[in-house]
Amino acid sequence: MSAGQFTGLQQATGNGNNRAILVLLQMRCWVEVRAGGGFCYNFRRRTGMPKKILIIEDSADISGALKMLIELEGYAAVVANSGAEAREKAIAEMPDLILMDLALPDMSGIDLTQELRALPEIAETPILCVSSHTDGIHSVVMAAGCQEVFSKASFMESFRPTLKKYLGE
Repeated sequence: MSAGQFTGLQQATGNGNNRAILVLLQMRCWVEVRAGGGFCYNFRRRTGMPKKILIIEDSADISGALKMLIELEGYAAVVANSGAEAREKAIAEMPDLILMDLALPDMSGIDLTQELRALPEIAETPILCVSSHTDGIHSVVMAAGCQEVFSKASFMESFRPTLKKYLGE
């Protein structure tokens, strides 16, 4: 960890659990050691910060347009152009919502969705499939772990209410 990233540590106990809270970068991380063994952890962005959306899209034109529209709505946007980059950014950025293209240069969006769902840090993050290739694959995409499937055209028409639906604002 580099200097300046760690901003505080607080320990608390209660209900038979020990809790260590770290304030790291722009997030709060806590680890609970449970009575009888085992642990769990979670991450949350500090209150008052804009919700963050990870755009996983190989086309720079489309990802740029989505990023601009999302930022105009007051959200933070991060772009990944490949599966490997998306995996790294999902873990590092802890987005509140992920927009997933299916056709990535190094892997399929379906495989990446399954990989992200297996990560405890991302398991509960909503993932929306936004792709040009949605005909006939709705059930496969949903089984992989996406909450909804949109063609790029239909998402652009409904992006405002869709973001509000998943980000609770």
